[in-house]
Amino acid sequence: MLTGIDYDLNALLNALLEILDLRFNQLKEGNPEQLDADYIDNLYRFMEPGSFLYQGKQVSAKMTGVNHFGQLILELPEGGMLECGLSDLKFL
Repeated sequence: MLTGIDYDLNALLNALLEILDLRFNQLKEGNPEQLDADYIDNLYRFMEPGSFLYQGKQVSAKMTGVNHFGQLILELPEGGMLECGLSDLKFL
């Protein structure tokens, strides 16, 4: 309604189901590496220096990856690292 465009909901549903099927098959076939790579390729501001709010403090860091628990890995300018959940972090 916000865009004023009428979308074909059946076409959108089919597109979503195709993508979910593709991702499910990647996992089922033991190919999580491609899933991980695609996730990293689509991370917002990946490898770009930026400012974040973490535990009430503003920090400058660069998002460099995701650990095995799904937490973001942030590299601090002074060489340290932070690993935190997306809910623990606010983009500034």
